[in-house]
This record gives sequence, structure tokens and C-alpha cells, in this order.
Amino acid sequence: MKKYQTNNNTAEISQVPRINKDRIMSAFKLMGYAEDFQNVSVTVLRETHFPFRRLTIPHNHNISVELLKLYLNDAHIDYNTFNEALKSLSR
Repeated sequence: MKKYQTNNNTAEISQVPRINKDRIMSAFKLMGYAEDFQNVSVTVLRETHFPFRRLTIPHNHNISVELLKLYLNDAHIDYNTFNEALKSLSR
């Protein structure tokens, strides 16, 4: 049996929702972050005002919602506030 193979007795494993990295970066920039450093594997965003928090965003095409929630928790940003910033980008 494969590692994540399901059978009749177990629930289906759902796909983890993902958001495009470029949209996430744009939303953080709207919320007061600027690109501080970039290399082959990551981009570091830095808050432009005190306390100058930093976020390290990997260069994956899509980022999972769980990882995004960890970033928001570290940056002390409410998920609903960030979600509104994402929605404003798509308008």
C-alpha cells in the first residue's frame, strides 16, 4: 500500500489549497513590506516601518495556505486583513 493511498475505510485526502507566490508578494508589499534581499531560492521581505520584521518567501510557484498562515502569525497580521489585500489585487 502506498504511503497516501486511501481505501474504503478512510476519508479522502484533500488537496492543500495554494496561492500564487507573486500574489502573496504583492499583497505583502501593499501592507508595508519591501524586497530586502533575493537569491536563487528565497526572497526576503522587510517591513518598511518599525519594528522592521522580515519574512523569507521561498521561490516556489505556489505557497500553501498553512505556510502563509505561519508567515502572517510571525508578522502579526490578521488573516482576514491579508485576505482583503489579496482580493484588492484581483480587482
